Amino acid sequence: MTIPTGPSEQLSSSTNSAEAVDCIRELAVDRRRNTWRTFAGAVVHRRRVVRRRDGDSDTAHYVDVHEPYLFYVAVGALLLCVADAFFTMTLINFYGSTELNPVMDYFIKTDIKVFFIVKFGLTSFGIMFLVIHKNFRLFNRISGYHILHASLIVYAVLVGYELFMLLVIPALNYFL
Repeated sequence: MTIPTGPSEQLSSSTNSAEAVDCIRELAVDRRRNTWRTFAGAVVHRRRVVRRRDGDSDTAHYVDVHEPYLFYVAVGALLLCVADAFFTMTLINFYGSTELNPVMDYFIKTDIKVFFIVKFGLTSFGIMFLVIHKNFRLFNRISGYHILHASLIVYAVLVGYELFMLLVIPALNYFL
């Protein structure tokens, strides 16, 4: 008995066409494998920039390529997160303020490095989640776009408030 070495020999020796197709599938190279060309091609060809079909406007959908301004919104929110952590620690260490968030207060009391890592990690994960789900809607009203922009505005207001406190508290101490 001879063992077939290629697909053509396996096809000629097999009697069932389903077996022949299975043999070809086993010997063929899987074209769906992820290689470096897969990732390079996604950058060059820019597939799935918008929804696939016109009828999909009401459905949630993922895209491979995001708008450039979303990058700026995400980076802005992350920079404001870092500024918030820095100003929070400044207010706590120099002016005796307290953290209102009990989870972050626990990490501040545990270790400052852990506080920064947890704060930045949670914010990064949340922003990445919102960017990926930008076309999904919450309660059929609020999209990921809206929540991402709202988080940027909330962080800007919070950092502005902390800057205001950093300016007002020393002035109050001077006059009191």
